[in-house]
Amino acid sequence: MAAVAKDGSMRHAPTAEPVAGTIAGQRAFVAAGVVVAAYLVVVTVQPFGERGMTAFGDLSLAAASSFAAVASFVIRARTLGAARRGWMLIGAGMVSWTLGQLAWSYYEVALRVESPFPSVADLGYLLTVPLVLGGMAALITARRGALRTLLDGMIISGSLLVVSWAFVLGPIIDTGGNTPLEWVVVLAYPIGDVAMASMALILLGHVHPRERGAVALMGFGALGLAVGDSFFAYLVNIDAYTAGGLLDLGWFGGFILIGLGALRARAGESRGDTDLNAPLWVALPYVPLAIAVSTSITLTLTHGWIGPFLYLLGVAVLLLVVVRQLVSVRDNLVLTRQLQHLAFHDPLTGLANRALFRDHSELAVARQNRTDEILAVIYVDLDGFKQVNDRLGHAAGDRLLIAVANRLRECVRTCDTLARLGGDEFAVLADPISKPGDAEHIAQRIVEALRPPFDLDGHPAVIGGSVGIAIGRPGRASADELLRLADHAMYEAKVDGKGRYTVAPEPLADAAIGGR
Repeated sequence: MAAVAKDGSMRHAPTAEPVAGTIAGQRAFVAAGVVVAAYLVVVTVQPFGERGMTAFGDLSLAAASSFAAVASFVIRARTLGAARRGWMLIGAGMVSWTLGQLAWSYYEVALRVESPFPSVADLGYLLTVPLVLGGMAALITARRGALRTLLDGMIISGSLLVVSWAFVLGPIIDTGGNTPLEWVVVLAYPIGDVAMASMALILLGHVHPRERGAVALMGFGALGLAVGDSFFAYLVNIDAYTAGGLLDLGWFGGFILIGLGALRARAGESRGDTDLNAPLWVALPYVPLAIAVSTSITLTLTHGWIGPFLYLLGVAVLLLVVVRQLVSVRDNLVLTRQLQHLAFHDPLTGLANRALFRDHSELAVARQNRTDEILAVIYVDLDGFKQVNDRLGHAAGDRLLIAVANRLRECVRTCDTLARLGGDEFAVLADPISKPGDAEHIAQRIVEALRPPFDLDGHPAVIGGSVGIAIGRPGRASADELLRLADHAMYEAKVDGKGRYTVAPEPLADAAIGGR
């Protein structure tokens, strides 16, 4: 149900749908909590024997990843644009992991043999990483600060790689004994998890605040997968992994969290850009960096050194932090210039606004008292704009104002100031002019430029312009007085039939005294 607000725009009244969605979400969380608790009890008690626990562990992980896949495809059906593609890729990644798990289960449950390593199951597992990374990238809504985003991602990835190398990858490398293909597959798991965790943290800083709860669940889910893969890589390396154990909780809980994150995501299109200067995003890369520094300090204190690879990796991460700070300084300077531009320009047309027009007019009046030059203020009001705005809507009215501004730009000189004062009113500061006829020539060009119809997405819009001119001579009138005289002359042009210009009587020599 819609209602009309005070400004005339339509406002939709709240419906019961968000409430129902909240209740359904709460039930999903409760159900997920019960399932995880039951899973934890089973893997702790081990009631089914070795073979039974292997089957339980393998199939329960396939069920958890299937839940995450279904949840991702459900939210995909309710979203639009890039978010729709993002959830489709994430769902495809969950399907890929499920197929890999079913292949693994076929060996262990159906054939009752140990799954070969590497195998086709590893292909399904590892394909999950690029699919989920692509999905998360599609969910990112920020379009500004691309270089800073890249640097933050590299800092996060490098920091997480330090931690992973210290506790998982390094010990695996030190043991030796694997074939090159086995090395590639074993190391691909934790490295892929580092990439997914990094992307989850980047996504957390780029989405709308109302979506961060869903993304946080996905991030914790990716962290759970990272824990499961890291222990898997380590235990496989020492030939000590068995399915259905407590360590599988990382995978099981990770997929449950990803599924809950998908269910909590809001339907619709991705929202607007996130402020990259918000405290959360500014501090986000330094959380894993602090963990990496703490890890390096701990290794140095316990072993006396951290090894050449970790040392070089740490130096690289610190250099990235320095570059990131320099980029932040540059971005802040660009933002400052943008804010200064917005303060003195109309956001719709890009023309000068009333404040900048007044500033230029006052400077021109002050300068002409020294140079003995003359200037003119030209006031333009559109004829028939309200009818077009009412007939075609405010969006069409905005497009019409932009088109009018483009035509007016063709009518003035490069030394003139063209401004939108507000609504459908424009003004030109013609400075300097050699004679009053120069201002009349500009005004006539404006009147003629506004006569041809405007094409608004196939709808012709016929308007016109009434123009008033005030001539400013040294010592005769202030900037405000000239604008007032031009405004009065414009109304006289409307009274005389519209679509024409009128020149205001020039003020006497002492008129400027009262206007200052």
